[in-house]
Amino acid sequence: METLKGVKEIDLSIDWTTKTWYGRPVGGLGSSEEGNSWNYATATTKFNGKVLLLAFVTLVKGMTKDEVVKALVEQVVAMGFKVRLMTLDAGFYAIDVLNFVSQFKYVIAVPVGDVKVYQEFDGEYETNSKRHRRDEQVKFRLLVYGREKGKRKTLVYFARATNLDLS
Repeated sequence: METLKGVKEIDLSIDWTTKTWYGRPVGGLGSSEEGNSWNYATATTKFNGKVLLLAFVTLVKGMTKDEVVKALVEQVVAMGFKVRLMTLDAGFYAIDVLNFVSQFKYVIAVPVGDVKVYQEFDGEYETNSKRHRRDEQVKFRLLVYGREKGKRKTLVYFARATNLDLS
């Protein structure tokens, strides 16, 4: 905390990590009753070229993705920080997480997949999840852009969800 003394606003990165080992399964792990991996989530910020760990949550069985993000954000806010920018690891791409995060004035700019848009696009998009009611879907600005990749220069499309005013 001494490193961030006097800092009020931070950029926050929320990451999902799975540590796997090979051997006998161990009981009482984070997201399962028994297994070969330990799952946890972190909230970090970068300051003066250093990555600083601000919050940590062990993922326990039954914990939802939005509960994890809420717990991390609560820890960071309790330290007195205001979140200016939040980026989410792919493990947290879920409608409930976007609904939670969008209630704040946070900037959301995360990769999204499975939007079925295969051309340059910049406009409003609404999710169509079969696991959520119509009134629980999320609306956001979707940016889809193409880049050539590989030796054959194949055009690949990338989609980003954001609330930023970007050109």
